[in-house]
Amino acid sequence: MDRAAEALTPGTPSRYPYFTSLSLAISGPYKPNNNPSGRIMSVVWKIRVRQWGLEKNPLIPEPTTSHPLQGVKDRTLKQAGLVYEKKSRPTVQPMMIDPLSSVLDGPDPLSDLLGASDPLSGKAFPSASRQAMEADKDTEMAITDSRHSTWEQHRAFILSNFTTTGTLTFTSSFLQPSDSAESRAVPLHRRVVKTQTAVTERHRTPGMSGSERIRARLEQLDTLDEMSGGGVVREVGGLTQEEFTHRLNGLKQELTEAWQSDQRVKALKIAIQCVKLLSLSVPEHFYPSKFVLVIDILDTLASLVYQRLKFKSQSENFPVGGSDTGKLEAQETTRNWFYKVASIRELLPRLYLEAALLPCYSLINVQEGEQALSRLSRMIRGIGDPLMAAYARMYVCRMGFVIAPTLTQHISESIEDFLHALKQGLWPEGEADMNMGEDKDSLAARVFFPPLEWMMQCLASCAPHHILQSILRQCEEGEGLGQNLLVSSLLATFPHHFIALQALPLTHLIAGCSYPGKLQHELLSSLGVCVNQAAPPQQQQLPLLNAVWKLIARVPNTKDYLSTAGIWLEFTAKHFTSVEVNTLLGDVLKHVGTDRSHDQTHYPAMLALVSTALTNSTDPHSLFSMKHFLGLLNVFQRDSVSAGDGVTRGVVEALLTHHPGDFTDPILVQHLLTLCGALHDSINALTTDDERRQLSQLIISFIRQVNFGRDFEQQLDFYVNARAAFSNLDTVLVSLVQCVCRLAMATWNVMHSQHSGKTASFVRACAAYCFITVPSLAYSTTRLKLYLLSGTVALINNCLGQVEGNDSLYGGDPKVQQEAEQLCTTLLHNILLHIQSLTGIHEKRCGPLAFSLFWCIVTWCDLTQPQMMKVTSQIWSLVLKHCHPETVVQARDWISRHSVHQKHTSLAQLVRHGQA
Repeated sequence: MDRAAEALTPGTPSRYPYFTSLSLAISGPYKPNNNPSGRIMSVVWKIRVRQWGLEKNPLIPEPTTSHPLQGVKDRTLKQAGLVYEKKSRPTVQPMMIDPLSSVLDGPDPLSDLLGASDPLSGKAFPSASRQAMEADKDTEMAITDSRHSTWEQHRAFILSNFTTTGTLTFTSSFLQPSDSAESRAVPLHRRVVKTQTAVTERHRTPGMSGSERIRARLEQLDTLDEMSGGGVVREVGGLTQEEFTHRLNGLKQELTEAWQSDQRVKALKIAIQCVKLLSLSVPEHFYPSKFVLVIDILDTLASLVYQRLKFKSQSENFPVGGSDTGKLEAQETTRNWFYKVASIRELLPRLYLEAALLPCYSLINVQEGEQALSRLSRMIRGIGDPLMAAYARMYVCRMGFVIAPTLTQHISESIEDFLHALKQGLWPEGEADMNMGEDKDSLAARVFFPPLEWMMQCLASCAPHHILQSILRQCEEGEGLGQNLLVSSLLATFPHHFIALQALPLTHLIAGCSYPGKLQHELLSSLGVCVNQAAPPQQQQLPLLNAVWKLIARVPNTKDYLSTAGIWLEFTAKHFTSVEVNTLLGDVLKHVGTDRSHDQTHYPAMLALVSTALTNSTDPHSLFSMKHFLGLLNVFQRDSVSAGDGVTRGVVEALLTHHPGDFTDPILVQHLLTLCGALHDSINALTTDDERRQLSQLIISFIRQVNFGRDFEQQLDFYVNARAAFSNLDTVLVSLVQCVCRLAMATWNVMHSQHSGKTASFVRACAAYCFITVPSLAYSTTRLKLYLLSGTVALINNCLGQVEGNDSLYGGDPKVQQEAEQLCTTLLHNILLHIQSLTGIHEKRCGPLAFSLFWCIVTWCDLTQPQMMKVTSQIWSLVLKHCHPETVVQARDWISRHSVHQKHTSLAQLVRHGQA
């Protein structure tokens, strides 16, 4: 062992003694009471006299060719064994970088999981069983076109849009006495109770043969629409929509319970009486919802019947013949069900029930089912009420698509019959007066559109091109409400490529659709949505745009005009240059200018126009030089722009994404400052942290893209305005302080570190900006870091101010120095005691702590004191033992250089100790 080390740590067996083998008693103001040893070592901190002239080591700037962080991701990926290909840097920088996406290489793992199959469901249902389950969904529509709605979506739309506040009447022989009690609140003059005599169920008589039992059932079906278990048909009036729906749901539950208790006839009776509710079309605006509720009951019965018949056809519990016998019996039972339905006297329930049971024909003969489908579609011609006939055609087409999705003849005939019925009177005068103030023409367009749309959707899903052309010819030959609805449903259901090819003729049709119904701007909007998805031939695009815009310009309502113009602006931006886009925006400004009193209500629509033009334009950069585009931005004022609908955020994102390079135009910067200010003002107590973070990153991206070049004063003015606009977002304020510090350093660089009077005042203004802004931040750590940053920038720019250093303020007062030394001594003792307590598994933790303490001592403490030198040597021994060898080598080199440079003998002694 080296003698110097032995002198420092006498009696220690190891070369580099562990510090906890010593026990310290502290002299001075701090006296611990947990000293287990009697040995005393006095350690007192004395401030080292600094020789700044010798210590000054000016930095020599060196030019670099690469960013210091460049290649970090490359090295990380190489270490992980991954292949990383550098992508060329885009011309336009992204407006916002997601900190989480930067650590991922490849697709999002959650997206991969979303696309993968469910392992649990795959194990629970083998592939054969899964196919069988999917094949069993015979009552559910399966329309492949993405723009077409399923029956569930269509059902939900009808229930939510066709409601009533009037009173309804419910008639059934299955109403319980309690049902009448529940309606006691209904006035007596609005209740009607009819009593009919019940017929006994003769088919349950013992000793009857099979044929006699069947004959008895058929006789019973002759009157089953007039019977109930108690022989009483109750008609309850004055029901609200909720009460009416509740009673229908109750019958649906009773139907299921009757079926499960083997009362098939009763279940059929309930279904028949529910369908009879559709024979009353008033109130017309509630009939679609009543239709959907009744269809739910029919679907329930049809599903129960089909599942029972299918089970019988697949059953193997027969002694002779196996499953063939089961199929024969199932076919016989199936025909029996159709015989039961055929014996129903009234047309409407007979038609609906046979349509509901159409999938059962697959157990007998598929061709018979197709023939029955054609027969049912013609039977509807016997329904006199156009509204009831329309929804009956809708249901037959729905069931027809289930059993024969490739057949289109019955759908085409149903559409022709529908249009023919509309040419007649829809309902007598005065019968459409319970429509909540809605005029009769608007009501007719609203209630007749869902069935026509569904039939057209079924046709468009499977019909060849020539069938679609025939429908278009019907549109051209039609008139009145039928033509209006046919054109509207064609635009909503037919394939986009077909509509794109016929866009110009359809425009002329829309121009001639004058009958009240779907408004002209609604039809133009539907056409615009289609051509935005599939482009018309190039030679038709300009004539189409001219023809459409003539119609749009005549739309009287400003809100309707803007919504339609926005859709066709997308078409213009995709297929024309920015000149045409600018022309259309000029017409928008001219149109809105006539409605200045309400321009603030149109801000969301006009903001959507800006976003549409930027997002879809083939050359978005050129828009920023267009007069009308900038004029549209000039409309908005901060105190009126609302960011609650998300449109403002979309516009800001589009502007930041598509603008080339930095923002240098003061007018454009002011527009963006207005929009970003609206985003800031939309933040409230209910805003989530994630949304606040996203908005902050969006605003920061905008701030960093503003660059006025050498006009530093204008740049600082912008930062001042931004601080006032975004005062509630600490992240944005932090970015502003950093930008101002960068601006001060840019000034220092331009002046080559020699400020003039003007630039000196400017950098002092930058320092004042930081001094004012930093205290408003919430987190103390952030404030401390920014104080250090701004103080460093101020010091580099010689912004010393008046707030001088302690050496000048106190003039080396010995009392101040003594108090500082006492505080440092107390801190040193606490740290030494903590290091002394690190034993056992915590021993390794003393390495970094000892290294940090060592640097503080050799930098600021006077090492000429023998006791302090001993403690420093012991701490250096801990560094040698517990720190990484490279760290030790670097520290030793630094100590060696400074001991020579500053002629510091104590440091030289530590170097010799470290080399021992």
